[in-house]
Amino acid sequence: MRILLVLALFGISGCMDGFGQGLLRQEPVSLPPVPKITPASTAAASKVDALGRDILKANPTLPVQPAFLTVGVPEPMLFHRGEREIYISEGIVNACQTDARVAAALCTELGKVIVEQEMLANRARRTIPPVRGGVSSNVDGGLYGADQTELVELARYEKANPRRLTPEVARDPREVATDYLINTGFKSDDLTAIAPLLNQAENNQGIQKQLNRAPMQPAPRSVE
Repeated sequence: MRILLVLALFGISGCMDGFGQGLLRQEPVSLPPVPKITPASTAAASKVDALGRDILKANPTLPVQPAFLTVGVPEPMLFHRGEREIYISEGIVNACQTDARVAAALCTELGKVIVEQEMLANRARRTIPPVRGGVSSNVDGGLYGADQTELVELARYEKANPRRLTPEVARDPREVATDYLINTGFKSDDLTAIAPLLNQAENNQGIQKQLNRAPMQPAPRSVE
């Protein structure tokens, strides 16, 4: 019996050694290469920076003040990093025939940023309902019994936070962008004109995700 036990333990040890060696032999998972981002031309970066400043100035009630930055990518790219940075590719800037259309592209992404921030703020304002205690204070030795204090607190909470029959709907980022563009002195038609270009940018989501992992080196903003 002892001989069988020793052989069994030896076999298990041998399997574990083989298993451990197999783990050591596994090749590390390689991520796709991160593209190198070159700075945009001074002309494109200056145009985007100036238009971005005009948009912010024409909409003084904006809850955020992002920087509008240009990256030297020929493909149509338009995305943001949080609430502080909006990136547009030089490919979009060059494809836009007028400053109004460049501004329309910037307002489009700004609208997305604002809607995202509004949704985050709404979630943060939601309060947590009163938590029921484990032991009732009104029933001797009772667990989860009727507690008048808890019922009053729950009633107050439900009055202050009525249940919604329909889920909360976010504002349309395009409508938000239209307001910002008109306030800046441009026409809403420019948003319609650049729709095909923005669709191309949407189709480049894979490249944009790679760009989000890459160290950005946009051209410096102009100094007033």
